[in-house]
Order: sequence, then C-alpha cells, then structure tokens
Amino acid sequence: MKRYFLTIIFALFLILLSSADTKAAPLKIKYNNIVKNYKGKQVICRVDNKKINMQYTKGVLINGTVMVSYKDVIKSGLGISCKYTKSNGSLVIKGNGKTITLKLNNNKDKVNGKSKTLKQGPTKVKYIKKKKTKLLIPLRFVATNLGYTYNYNKTN
Repeated sequence: MKRYFLTIIFALFLILLSSADTKAAPLKIKYNNIVKNYKGKQVICRVDNKKINMQYTKGVLINGTVMVSYKDVIKSGLGISCKYTKSNGSLVIKGNGKTITLKLNNNKDKVNGKSKTLKQGPTKVKYIKKKKTKLLIPLRFVATNLGYTYNYNKTN
C-alpha cells in the first residue's frame, strides 16, 4: 500500500513538472548604464537548422529588435569578416559583396556607403552572472543586408 501511494505521488510530481513553464530564467544584464532583470525572450540562432554557439550569452530583445553578439553569430557562426574599432565604436562587417558599417549606440548606419536608419542600433550588453560584455547588433538588419533569409520564430 505504501509503495502504491508513493507511485501515485511520484506520478503527480511528474505531471506537475511537465506542465511547468519552461521559460528561461531571467538574465541580469546591464546596458545604457542600467542594470535590468531581463525576463524577455532569450534568442538562439540557427543556420541551416544548426545551432550557433553563443558562448553562454544568448541574444535578447531590445526595443522589439533581436540583438545578438556579432562575434558569436556573424563572425564565428557565419564566418563573415568583422572588424571592431574600440576607439570610435565602429564595427565593419564585410561579406557577400556588401560592407555594413555600424556605430555603437547609433541608429544611423551604412550599407555599401548608403545611410540606413535602424530602430535599435548596436549596444554593449554586460551579462552580469557570466561576467562577459558583448557588442550586440540588430540581427535582422545585418542578416538581410548580407543577403541571408531571416526568420524569427517567437515560440522557439
């Protein structure tokens, strides 16, 4: 009888566990000199259905824009040439016959010398728990201007 009771308790525990919210734990991040407990979507990237290693610093949504580390996604994940100049906050991305010039904390950027306005410009984000700071860029803007097809799946 005791074994039967324990089996039922264990089964109920599994049912409750499987129906729990699988949302990721909040990230403690800092950007624009403000520390935030980010509870939004934590973005992962895939190319040809292969997950890109984002080195424990997932992308985030800022002002409704998917922002990811240029090093993890564009440079390492896609193998595209990137050069960041810390002194002036400039990031130059060259690939597929295109040159994209982004400026830190600036939403006026260039593609092949032509000015473009972004909803959200590149920004540095510190992942406090991981003790890492990454330069995040607007993924849709960069990917589509490099000629890639961009799809954002809100549920996954």
